[in-house]
Amino acid sequence: MAELDLTDKTVTDWYSFCREVCQTVLIEESTMIGGVGSTVEIDKSKFRKMKYERGRTSEELVSVLKEWVLPGTEVISDCWKAYDCLKDEGFTHLQVQHNLHFKDPETGA
Repeated sequence: MAELDLTDKTVTDWYSFCREVCQTVLIEESTMIGGVGSTVEIDKSKFRKMKYERGRTSEELVSVLKEWVLPGTEVISDCWKAYDCLKDEGFTHLQVQHNLHFKDPETGA
């Protein structure tokens, strides 16, 4: 910041402005992904400690997938138990057990 002769407040304000612009564009122009012949890989993320593991249930996962992933999409995931319901929900679901393989030798997942 010193090289550019900018104050901390200026940098913080600019960062906040850029973040708001990105957020607005993503919300207004978001589209579903995938479709027949497409593959979507999913994985869980943890950005902070969740009280009572909120946001980590099969129901919440399926809700997000149905909102953002088109029908007919092949979904690849690891073997986390919350993903076990995906076939029952109409998704083509392949799993890879990362502690054994980077890529599943049988399915290619």
